[in-house]
Amino acid sequence: MSDDQKKQMQKVLSSLIEPFRKDDQDEALRCLTKQGGLDACSLAFFTEDDIGRDEVWDNWRLEGPSFVWYFRGAPHVHVW
Repeated sequence: MSDDQKKQMQKVLSSLIEPFRKDDQDEALRCLTKQGGLDACSLAFFTEDDIGRDEVWDNWRLEGPSFVWYFRGAPHVHVW
């Protein structure tokens, strides 16, 4: 990912872990950093279930050395 993509992805990740306790948020970010941070991750987008057929990527996967994080925007939001 480019620097601007990593910056934006960091904002997304912060939003996704926001509902969790601060200690858990901090631990998740420490684990990500220990495994190489976003520099060690790849980002994939999927055209399946394109909401509104607008070619805005509604489904994506962030994959690192020790985790995979999915975001699916259709038929409703799922993150796991």
